[in-house]
Amino acid sequence: MSAETDANKALVRRLAEAFITRGDRAVVNDILDDSYSWKPVSDDKPMSKDVHMRDVPDLRWIFADLTYTVKYQVAEDDLVVTHGTMRGKHSGTMRTPFGEFPATNKIAEWDTISFHRIKNGKVTEGWIIYNPLDAFQQLGLVKQWPEGYGSAKPKAAAV
Repeated sequence: MSAETDANKALVRRLAEAFITRGDRAVVNDILDDSYSWKPVSDDKPMSKDVHMRDVPDLRWIFADLTYTVKYQVAEDDLVVTHGTMRGKHSGTMRTPFGEFPATNKIAEWDTISFHRIKNGKVTEGWIIYNPLDAFQQLGLVKQWPEGYGSAKPKAAAV
């Protein structure tokens, strides 16, 4: 592994810690390139840097004690792939395509896989894959998946 890929992985870890866990927008502004584009696979259009910098604080309002834990990272050239876990207590109203859900005060935990492209020490673009249904089921907002469907069954609710 090269010093550059190690630095890129450290930059993505710093981004997750600063932005998701601490909500530190000043650090994030230094990490994200002005041309930055965020592409959640569940959304039909990418978010600009400005929109993404408003989106995560909204998520932190819904899950006030939100944390992000990096489980694994791999890097090659200018691309960093991270498998992580988000966890938080649902303490704010959540607006979704399925409706509006008031706070349940339950804890949810969901895995993510994200990809970040780094150029000149800044994150220029990112993608994320996650299953919001898993969190909705843990919070009791939608029915649990029926038994017998093997790997499609969501994980147990966080304690």
